[in-house]
Amino acid sequence: MAGSFAGLTVSVFDYRYTTGSGKDSQTYDQTVAAFSQELWLPEFELRPENFLDRIGDHFTHTDIDFDLFPEFSRRFLLRGPSEDGIRKLFSAALIQFLQMLPEDAKWHIEGSSTTLVLYLSDDAVPADVESYRAFLDNTSQIAKAFFSSTDGLTKPVR
Repeated sequence: MAGSFAGLTVSVFDYRYTTGSGKDSQTYDQTVAAFSQELWLPEFELRPENFLDRIGDHFTHTDIDFDLFPEFSRRFLLRGPSEDGIRKLFSAALIQFLQMLPEDAKWHIEGSSTTLVLYLSDDAVPADVESYRAFLDNTSQIAKAFFSSTDGLTKPVR
C-alpha cells in the first residue's frame, strides 16, 4: 500500500524471508513502513543492541555511542558509514524521544537519502484496520521525530 498518513508519504508492505535450508530453515514475516520526504538522511541502521553486538563491537568498533546518553547507547546499536552525519542527525531531542520508546518494542530503523524504513523484526501486523492504524500511528510519530531532526543536514558532495 502507498499513500500519505499524518502528512507523510508512506509505503507499507509485508516482507518475508527465510534463513537456513531444509530442516534448519526458519521463515520470518514482518510489516515494514517506508517514509519518503524531500529531506536528506545519512545512511544508518538503528536497532536493539544485544550481548553479541557488544562482543562484536569490542573488535569492530562500529557502534556509535553517545557519552551524554549512556542509556541510549546501552539499548541501541547505531551504525553507518558517515559517523559525522549520523551524529548530526541524532540530536539530543531525537535521542530522548527514542529512549522513550518501549524497550520491548524492538524497533529497527534504517535511513538513507530521503527514505526512512521502520519495522519490528519478525512482527507482521494483523490484516485489520485497527492494527494497521496503530502501526501507522507509531511509525509516523517516529518518522516525524527523525525528519524534524534533519535541520542543518546537507546532502554530501561527491
